[in-house]
Amino acid sequence: MVTLVNTEEKCVCGVHTSMSTSMSRDVSMGGPNGHYAAHTSASVSRSAGPGYKGYSVSVSQKVHNSGAWGHNTHNIATSLSTSITGNHRSMSAGMTEDTSIRTCSGHHKTHTATSVSTSAGKGYRSMSASCTKDTSIKKCGHHQQTHLATSVSQSTGVGYQTYSASLSRNQRNSGAWGYHTEAVSSSISTTVKGNHRSMSASCTKDTSIKKCGHHQQTHLATSVSQSTGVGYQTYSASLSRNQRKSGAWGYQTEAVSSSISTTVKGNHRSMSASCTKDTSIKKCGHHQQTHLATSVSQSTGVGYQTYSASMSRNQRNSGAWGYHTEAVSSSISTTVKGNHRSMSASYTKDTSLKTCSGHHTTHTSTSVSTSVGKGHTYKSRKHFALYTILSTV
Repeated sequence: MVTLVNTEEKCVCGVHTSMSTSMSRDVSMGGPNGHYAAHTSASVSRSAGPGYKGYSVSVSQKVHNSGAWGHNTHNIATSLSTSITGNHRSMSAGMTEDTSIRTCSGHHKTHTATSVSTSAGKGYRSMSASCTKDTSIKKCGHHQQTHLATSVSQSTGVGYQTYSASLSRNQRNSGAWGYHTEAVSSSISTTVKGNHRSMSASCTKDTSIKKCGHHQQTHLATSVSQSTGVGYQTYSASLSRNQRKSGAWGYQTEAVSSSISTTVKGNHRSMSASCTKDTSIKKCGHHQQTHLATSVSQSTGVGYQTYSASMSRNQRNSGAWGYHTEAVSSSISTTVKGNHRSMSASYTKDTSLKTCSGHHTTHTSTSVSTSVGKGHTYKSRKHFALYTILSTV
């Protein structure tokens, strides 16, 4: 059966005009092998007056197929609208699409939605767009789900501008062996106002894998930011990661964090960077923990400069036989001001070992310092000191 309908209306009142048109169509076919049904509809409307104009369009379509092998459904909807009044203008558009496929071996579903909007006025403009997509696939005992979302926005005014974008994705796979989940999120934003500008970006990712009695989880985060003004500039970045693995034998965790920042103002500049790492491993009655930290900093001004760096490490091992701890620390610093210069460095190490037969402790320390000025030089050095304690239980 096919049905086709067209209607049109016009109205003129003074200087105002409006118009609308619509169309619909239905198709249905049946037979020994299945059924096919389709519905299509479209509409258009337009309105105009003094300093005003409106326009809109929409289209929708539905399709359904079924047979011995399963069925397939498809749905699409699209819309567009525009409005103009005086110095202002706005526009929006949207589209959605749904698909469902089912066969003897499984099921596949997809949903997609997209939208765009724009608005402009006196010295001001804004725009935004978004898109989402959902997919589900199921077959042969396995299942996969995916969600994807994207959005963009922009705003502009008198001496001011903003821009931002974001992306997110979620995915899950499951089957007889276990499951795998993953989530990703990203964003970026920029702001400009007069002589000032700022920008930031970030990304996060989470992953979880479970199979055959083992489990692994990972978290990754990254961020970057920058700011610029009159005679001033700042930049910073950071990265972090967390991971955990577990199974029949035990577990392992690891955390890593890194950051760097830079500031420039007039004739002055400073920079710092740091990195930390923590690891924990436990298996078969033994436990090991490690902490590692590193940092670097630098500062420069009119006739002045400073530089410093440090590193530290702590480790502990324990088990049925006893435990072993170790701590290492290193640092170096340099300062230059006019004709003066100074430098210092140090290193320390502590070790403790305890077993069934006794206890052993060691401490080592080394330091060096140097200072140079106008016609003056001074140096001092302190070498290592070694302490050992032995005891028998």
